[in-house]
Amino acid sequence: MRQQVHPRGSCGRLQTTGLLAVLAWAVALGFFVSPVHAMVTIRVTTSDAFTGDEGAPAAPATMTVRLERESPSEVATTVNFDLIFQTSQFDLAGVCDDGSACQLSETCPGQGTCRLAPVRCQKDERLADHILEVVPPDFQNVPSGEYRVRFALVTTTFVNPLPVISDGTLLTCTLPLQSTASPGPQVIRSERLQVADNQIPAREVPSQLVLELGRIVAGARPTETATPSVTPTPSSTATAPTPTPTGTLPTPTFTHTVTPGTPIPRTPCPSPRPAPAGPAVYVEDVVLAASGPVTLTVRLAAGGREIVATQNDLVLGGGIRIEAGNGGRPDCTVNPALDKNGSSFGFLPPGCSGETCTQVRAVIVSLENVDPIPDGAVLYTCRATLTDVEARVEVTGVVGSDANGDPVPGVGGRDGFVCVEPPPTATPTITHTPGPRSPTPTSTAVGTASPTASPTPTVGTPLTATATPTRTVGVRSPTAPAAAEGNGCDCNVAGSQGGWSSLWLLLPAAYLQWRRRVLRSAEFRRGVSRN
Repeated sequence: MRQQVHPRGSCGRLQTTGLLAVLAWAVALGFFVSPVHAMVTIRVTTSDAFTGDEGAPAAPATMTVRLERESPSEVATTVNFDLIFQTSQFDLAGVCDDGSACQLSETCPGQGTCRLAPVRCQKDERLADHILEVVPPDFQNVPSGEYRVRFALVTTTFVNPLPVISDGTLLTCTLPLQSTASPGPQVIRSERLQVADNQIPAREVPSQLVLELGRIVAGARPTETATPSVTPTPSSTATAPTPTPTGTLPTPTFTHTVTPGTPIPRTPCPSPRPAPAGPAVYVEDVVLAASGPVTLTVRLAAGGREIVATQNDLVLGGGIRIEAGNGGRPDCTVNPALDKNGSSFGFLPPGCSGETCTQVRAVIVSLENVDPIPDGAVLYTCRATLTDVEARVEVTGVVGSDANGDPVPGVGGRDGFVCVEPPPTATPTITHTPGPRSPTPTSTAVGTASPTASPTPTVGTPLTATATPTRTVGVRSPTAPAAAEGNGCDCNVAGSQGGWSSLWLLLPAAYLQWRRRVLRSAEFRRGVSRN
């Protein structure tokens, strides 16, 4: 079994049908301040899978994810990470909300979500205070032949302190094989690991992810049979046992060398997506020639509804920040054609400054003009700076109201991506240099007059082949900058390197009822004006 250890990271998008994001609640409590010093290991183990034969079907691999702490003082409440699979090995189709098969959420009817849980993955029964989401993000940003899947285990109980995850199994998944899968080692890599503790404000916990991968084996899964015990019969005559030679078959090693000066090509940017069906507030996708200044454009897809006012939060992924304008407020401008003169913008969390401002709240409203906002109209624009080659801007906490101040049901949000188109690059030259092989041992039975080999055989031990696992350890300190891992987008189910607020994906029903009362009150507009 091969063992790999990867440091924590971040990435993506997650929608939770029927529940609102708890962003406003998280911001009010000032989530994610100074990190604590602890160590948590997320261990991902897969069993061998079998291709099957004429008499037996293929047998899938079983993947188990466990949480392990070095000491009881280490605390974990939420876990979030990406695993990237080879499509030539595993067939990981998900299911839309309506039950149809899917690979990505963008193929689901309406604004449904493509999920692999609980169809492929199930959480452990002891995690009654948590919900498991397993979702392939639409913004895959992986090379052709790979498939990114996001795993998020978050709490649904909002108390202080939050419920803790104890040591043990977190989830179990079934990984079906492709019918054309070839025998060999399973190939899975990880990115964007994030773990948080149970405090309010919550703090990031240093963590590592260990991969212990099985193989894809040709043929049917072997049938396990019980081995009967044998009671030896005493004998008056001692019989010398027949020695069996032992040895370790040499394991060839390979060195992968990339020709110096030849950069590995980055995945091209996806094409900007059309407007959603709505009703929704969404950020336009942007493809740039280079990093630097960028204008974020936020639009309304009315979806046939009459919406006169909106509120939403922009959650900024790592690598992008909205600039501050006069008075330290976000440099955002409402569309003057809408004539919504009561609109306002503010950074979150409250009291933040500079890089700590990871969100922007936008309220588009007028105290006099209650005309509906046209379908497809620009709500507002923001001046931002992209410092990476790609970033995600999530849209959460969306509220729409009609001319009477009543909430418009079903208004959602769609995030947007900002991506720098990679320049054309030459294909890297990869050479495989065989490493040294160990000499093949020979053996001669003990007791012969003329031994012919140096290794001493062990009596009764069969000849075996031993593979030496390769272990690469990477540990991320909470204060160290995140290293570039693969070329996944710098965004996350649980927030990203720039903002953790979206870890908390579920909101108690009380918040929804409170929001409905606010929207029905005339104080809603007067409060906006005061802001």
